[in-house]
Amino acid sequence: MGLEKQQDQYADAVKALSDTALTRLVLVARAQASTLKEVSHTHEELSAIGLQHQHLAINGVLPPFAGEQDPLAHSILAREERALRAMPENLAHLPRSMLYLKPFNLVGLEALRALFTESTLVLPDPGATLTTVDLPELASLVEDLSRAGKGLVMTMGKGAWGKPRWRLRSRSRWPDAVIKST
Repeated sequence: MGLEKQQDQYADAVKALSDTALTRLVLVARAQASTLKEVSHTHEELSAIGLQHQHLAINGVLPPFAGEQDPLAHSILAREERALRAMPENLAHLPRSMLYLKPFNLVGLEALRALFTESTLVLPDPGATLTTVDLPELASLVEDLSRAGKGLVMTMGKGAWGKPRWRLRSRSRWPDAVIKST
């Protein structure tokens, strides 16, 4: 009885999701070849079960003016343009929205409202001098903690390069330290 009920619920869900008066499925991708390829597969899978009312949202696109003075931004823009030109054919016919990268976190109601508004982004001059803060070396902090016999250094970040490298350097310099990663 349980499996039959689940099959009925699934059929009802597919029926509701395939009703274009009730549902629009928004497929979200970045302007990158890998995410467009993944969304292409998702589009095919959803289409195969009858979910045709799909819309493509390209999210986090660098605004065109961002690359005017910045070689890195210019390179990113060029890569995004190549990815969009080479978009899988099955996505090219879908209605599409472009959402530009915003210069703020998208947390909270006001930020979400601002997502759908035009913003004029004032970029810093790439040649401008940045203000620096004179901070002690991380090694001196760890030395202080080591002398105290207790302490905690928490690291965070995206990727898998800096944190493991720092742990290896720390382990060789302070062999008695307990260095854990989560």
